Amino acid sequence: MRIRSRLGDAIARWYNGTYILYVSQRDFRVLQRGGYYRRHWTARRARSIVRFHILYGGTFWAIVIAVLFTYIAVRAFQ
Repeated sequence: MRIRSRLGDAIARWYNGTYILYVSQRDFRVLQRGGYYRRHWTARRARSIVRFHILYGGTFWAIVIAVLFTYIAVRAFQ
């Protein structure tokens, strides 16, 4: 059970990346708060695939199935 948890934690760290705090300039009068996530390039690709699937997944698979069935129907009636 603990192995599964460690594997899940490792995948979550890879997917989320490392949080990097902003560095303020010494002579700059405004304090910057916050930071950004530095992600591995494979995690960025995985995020773009997941985002595409969430946004357009239903439409994409509907078009793929329609084209596939059209191809099968054309082949069947030849």
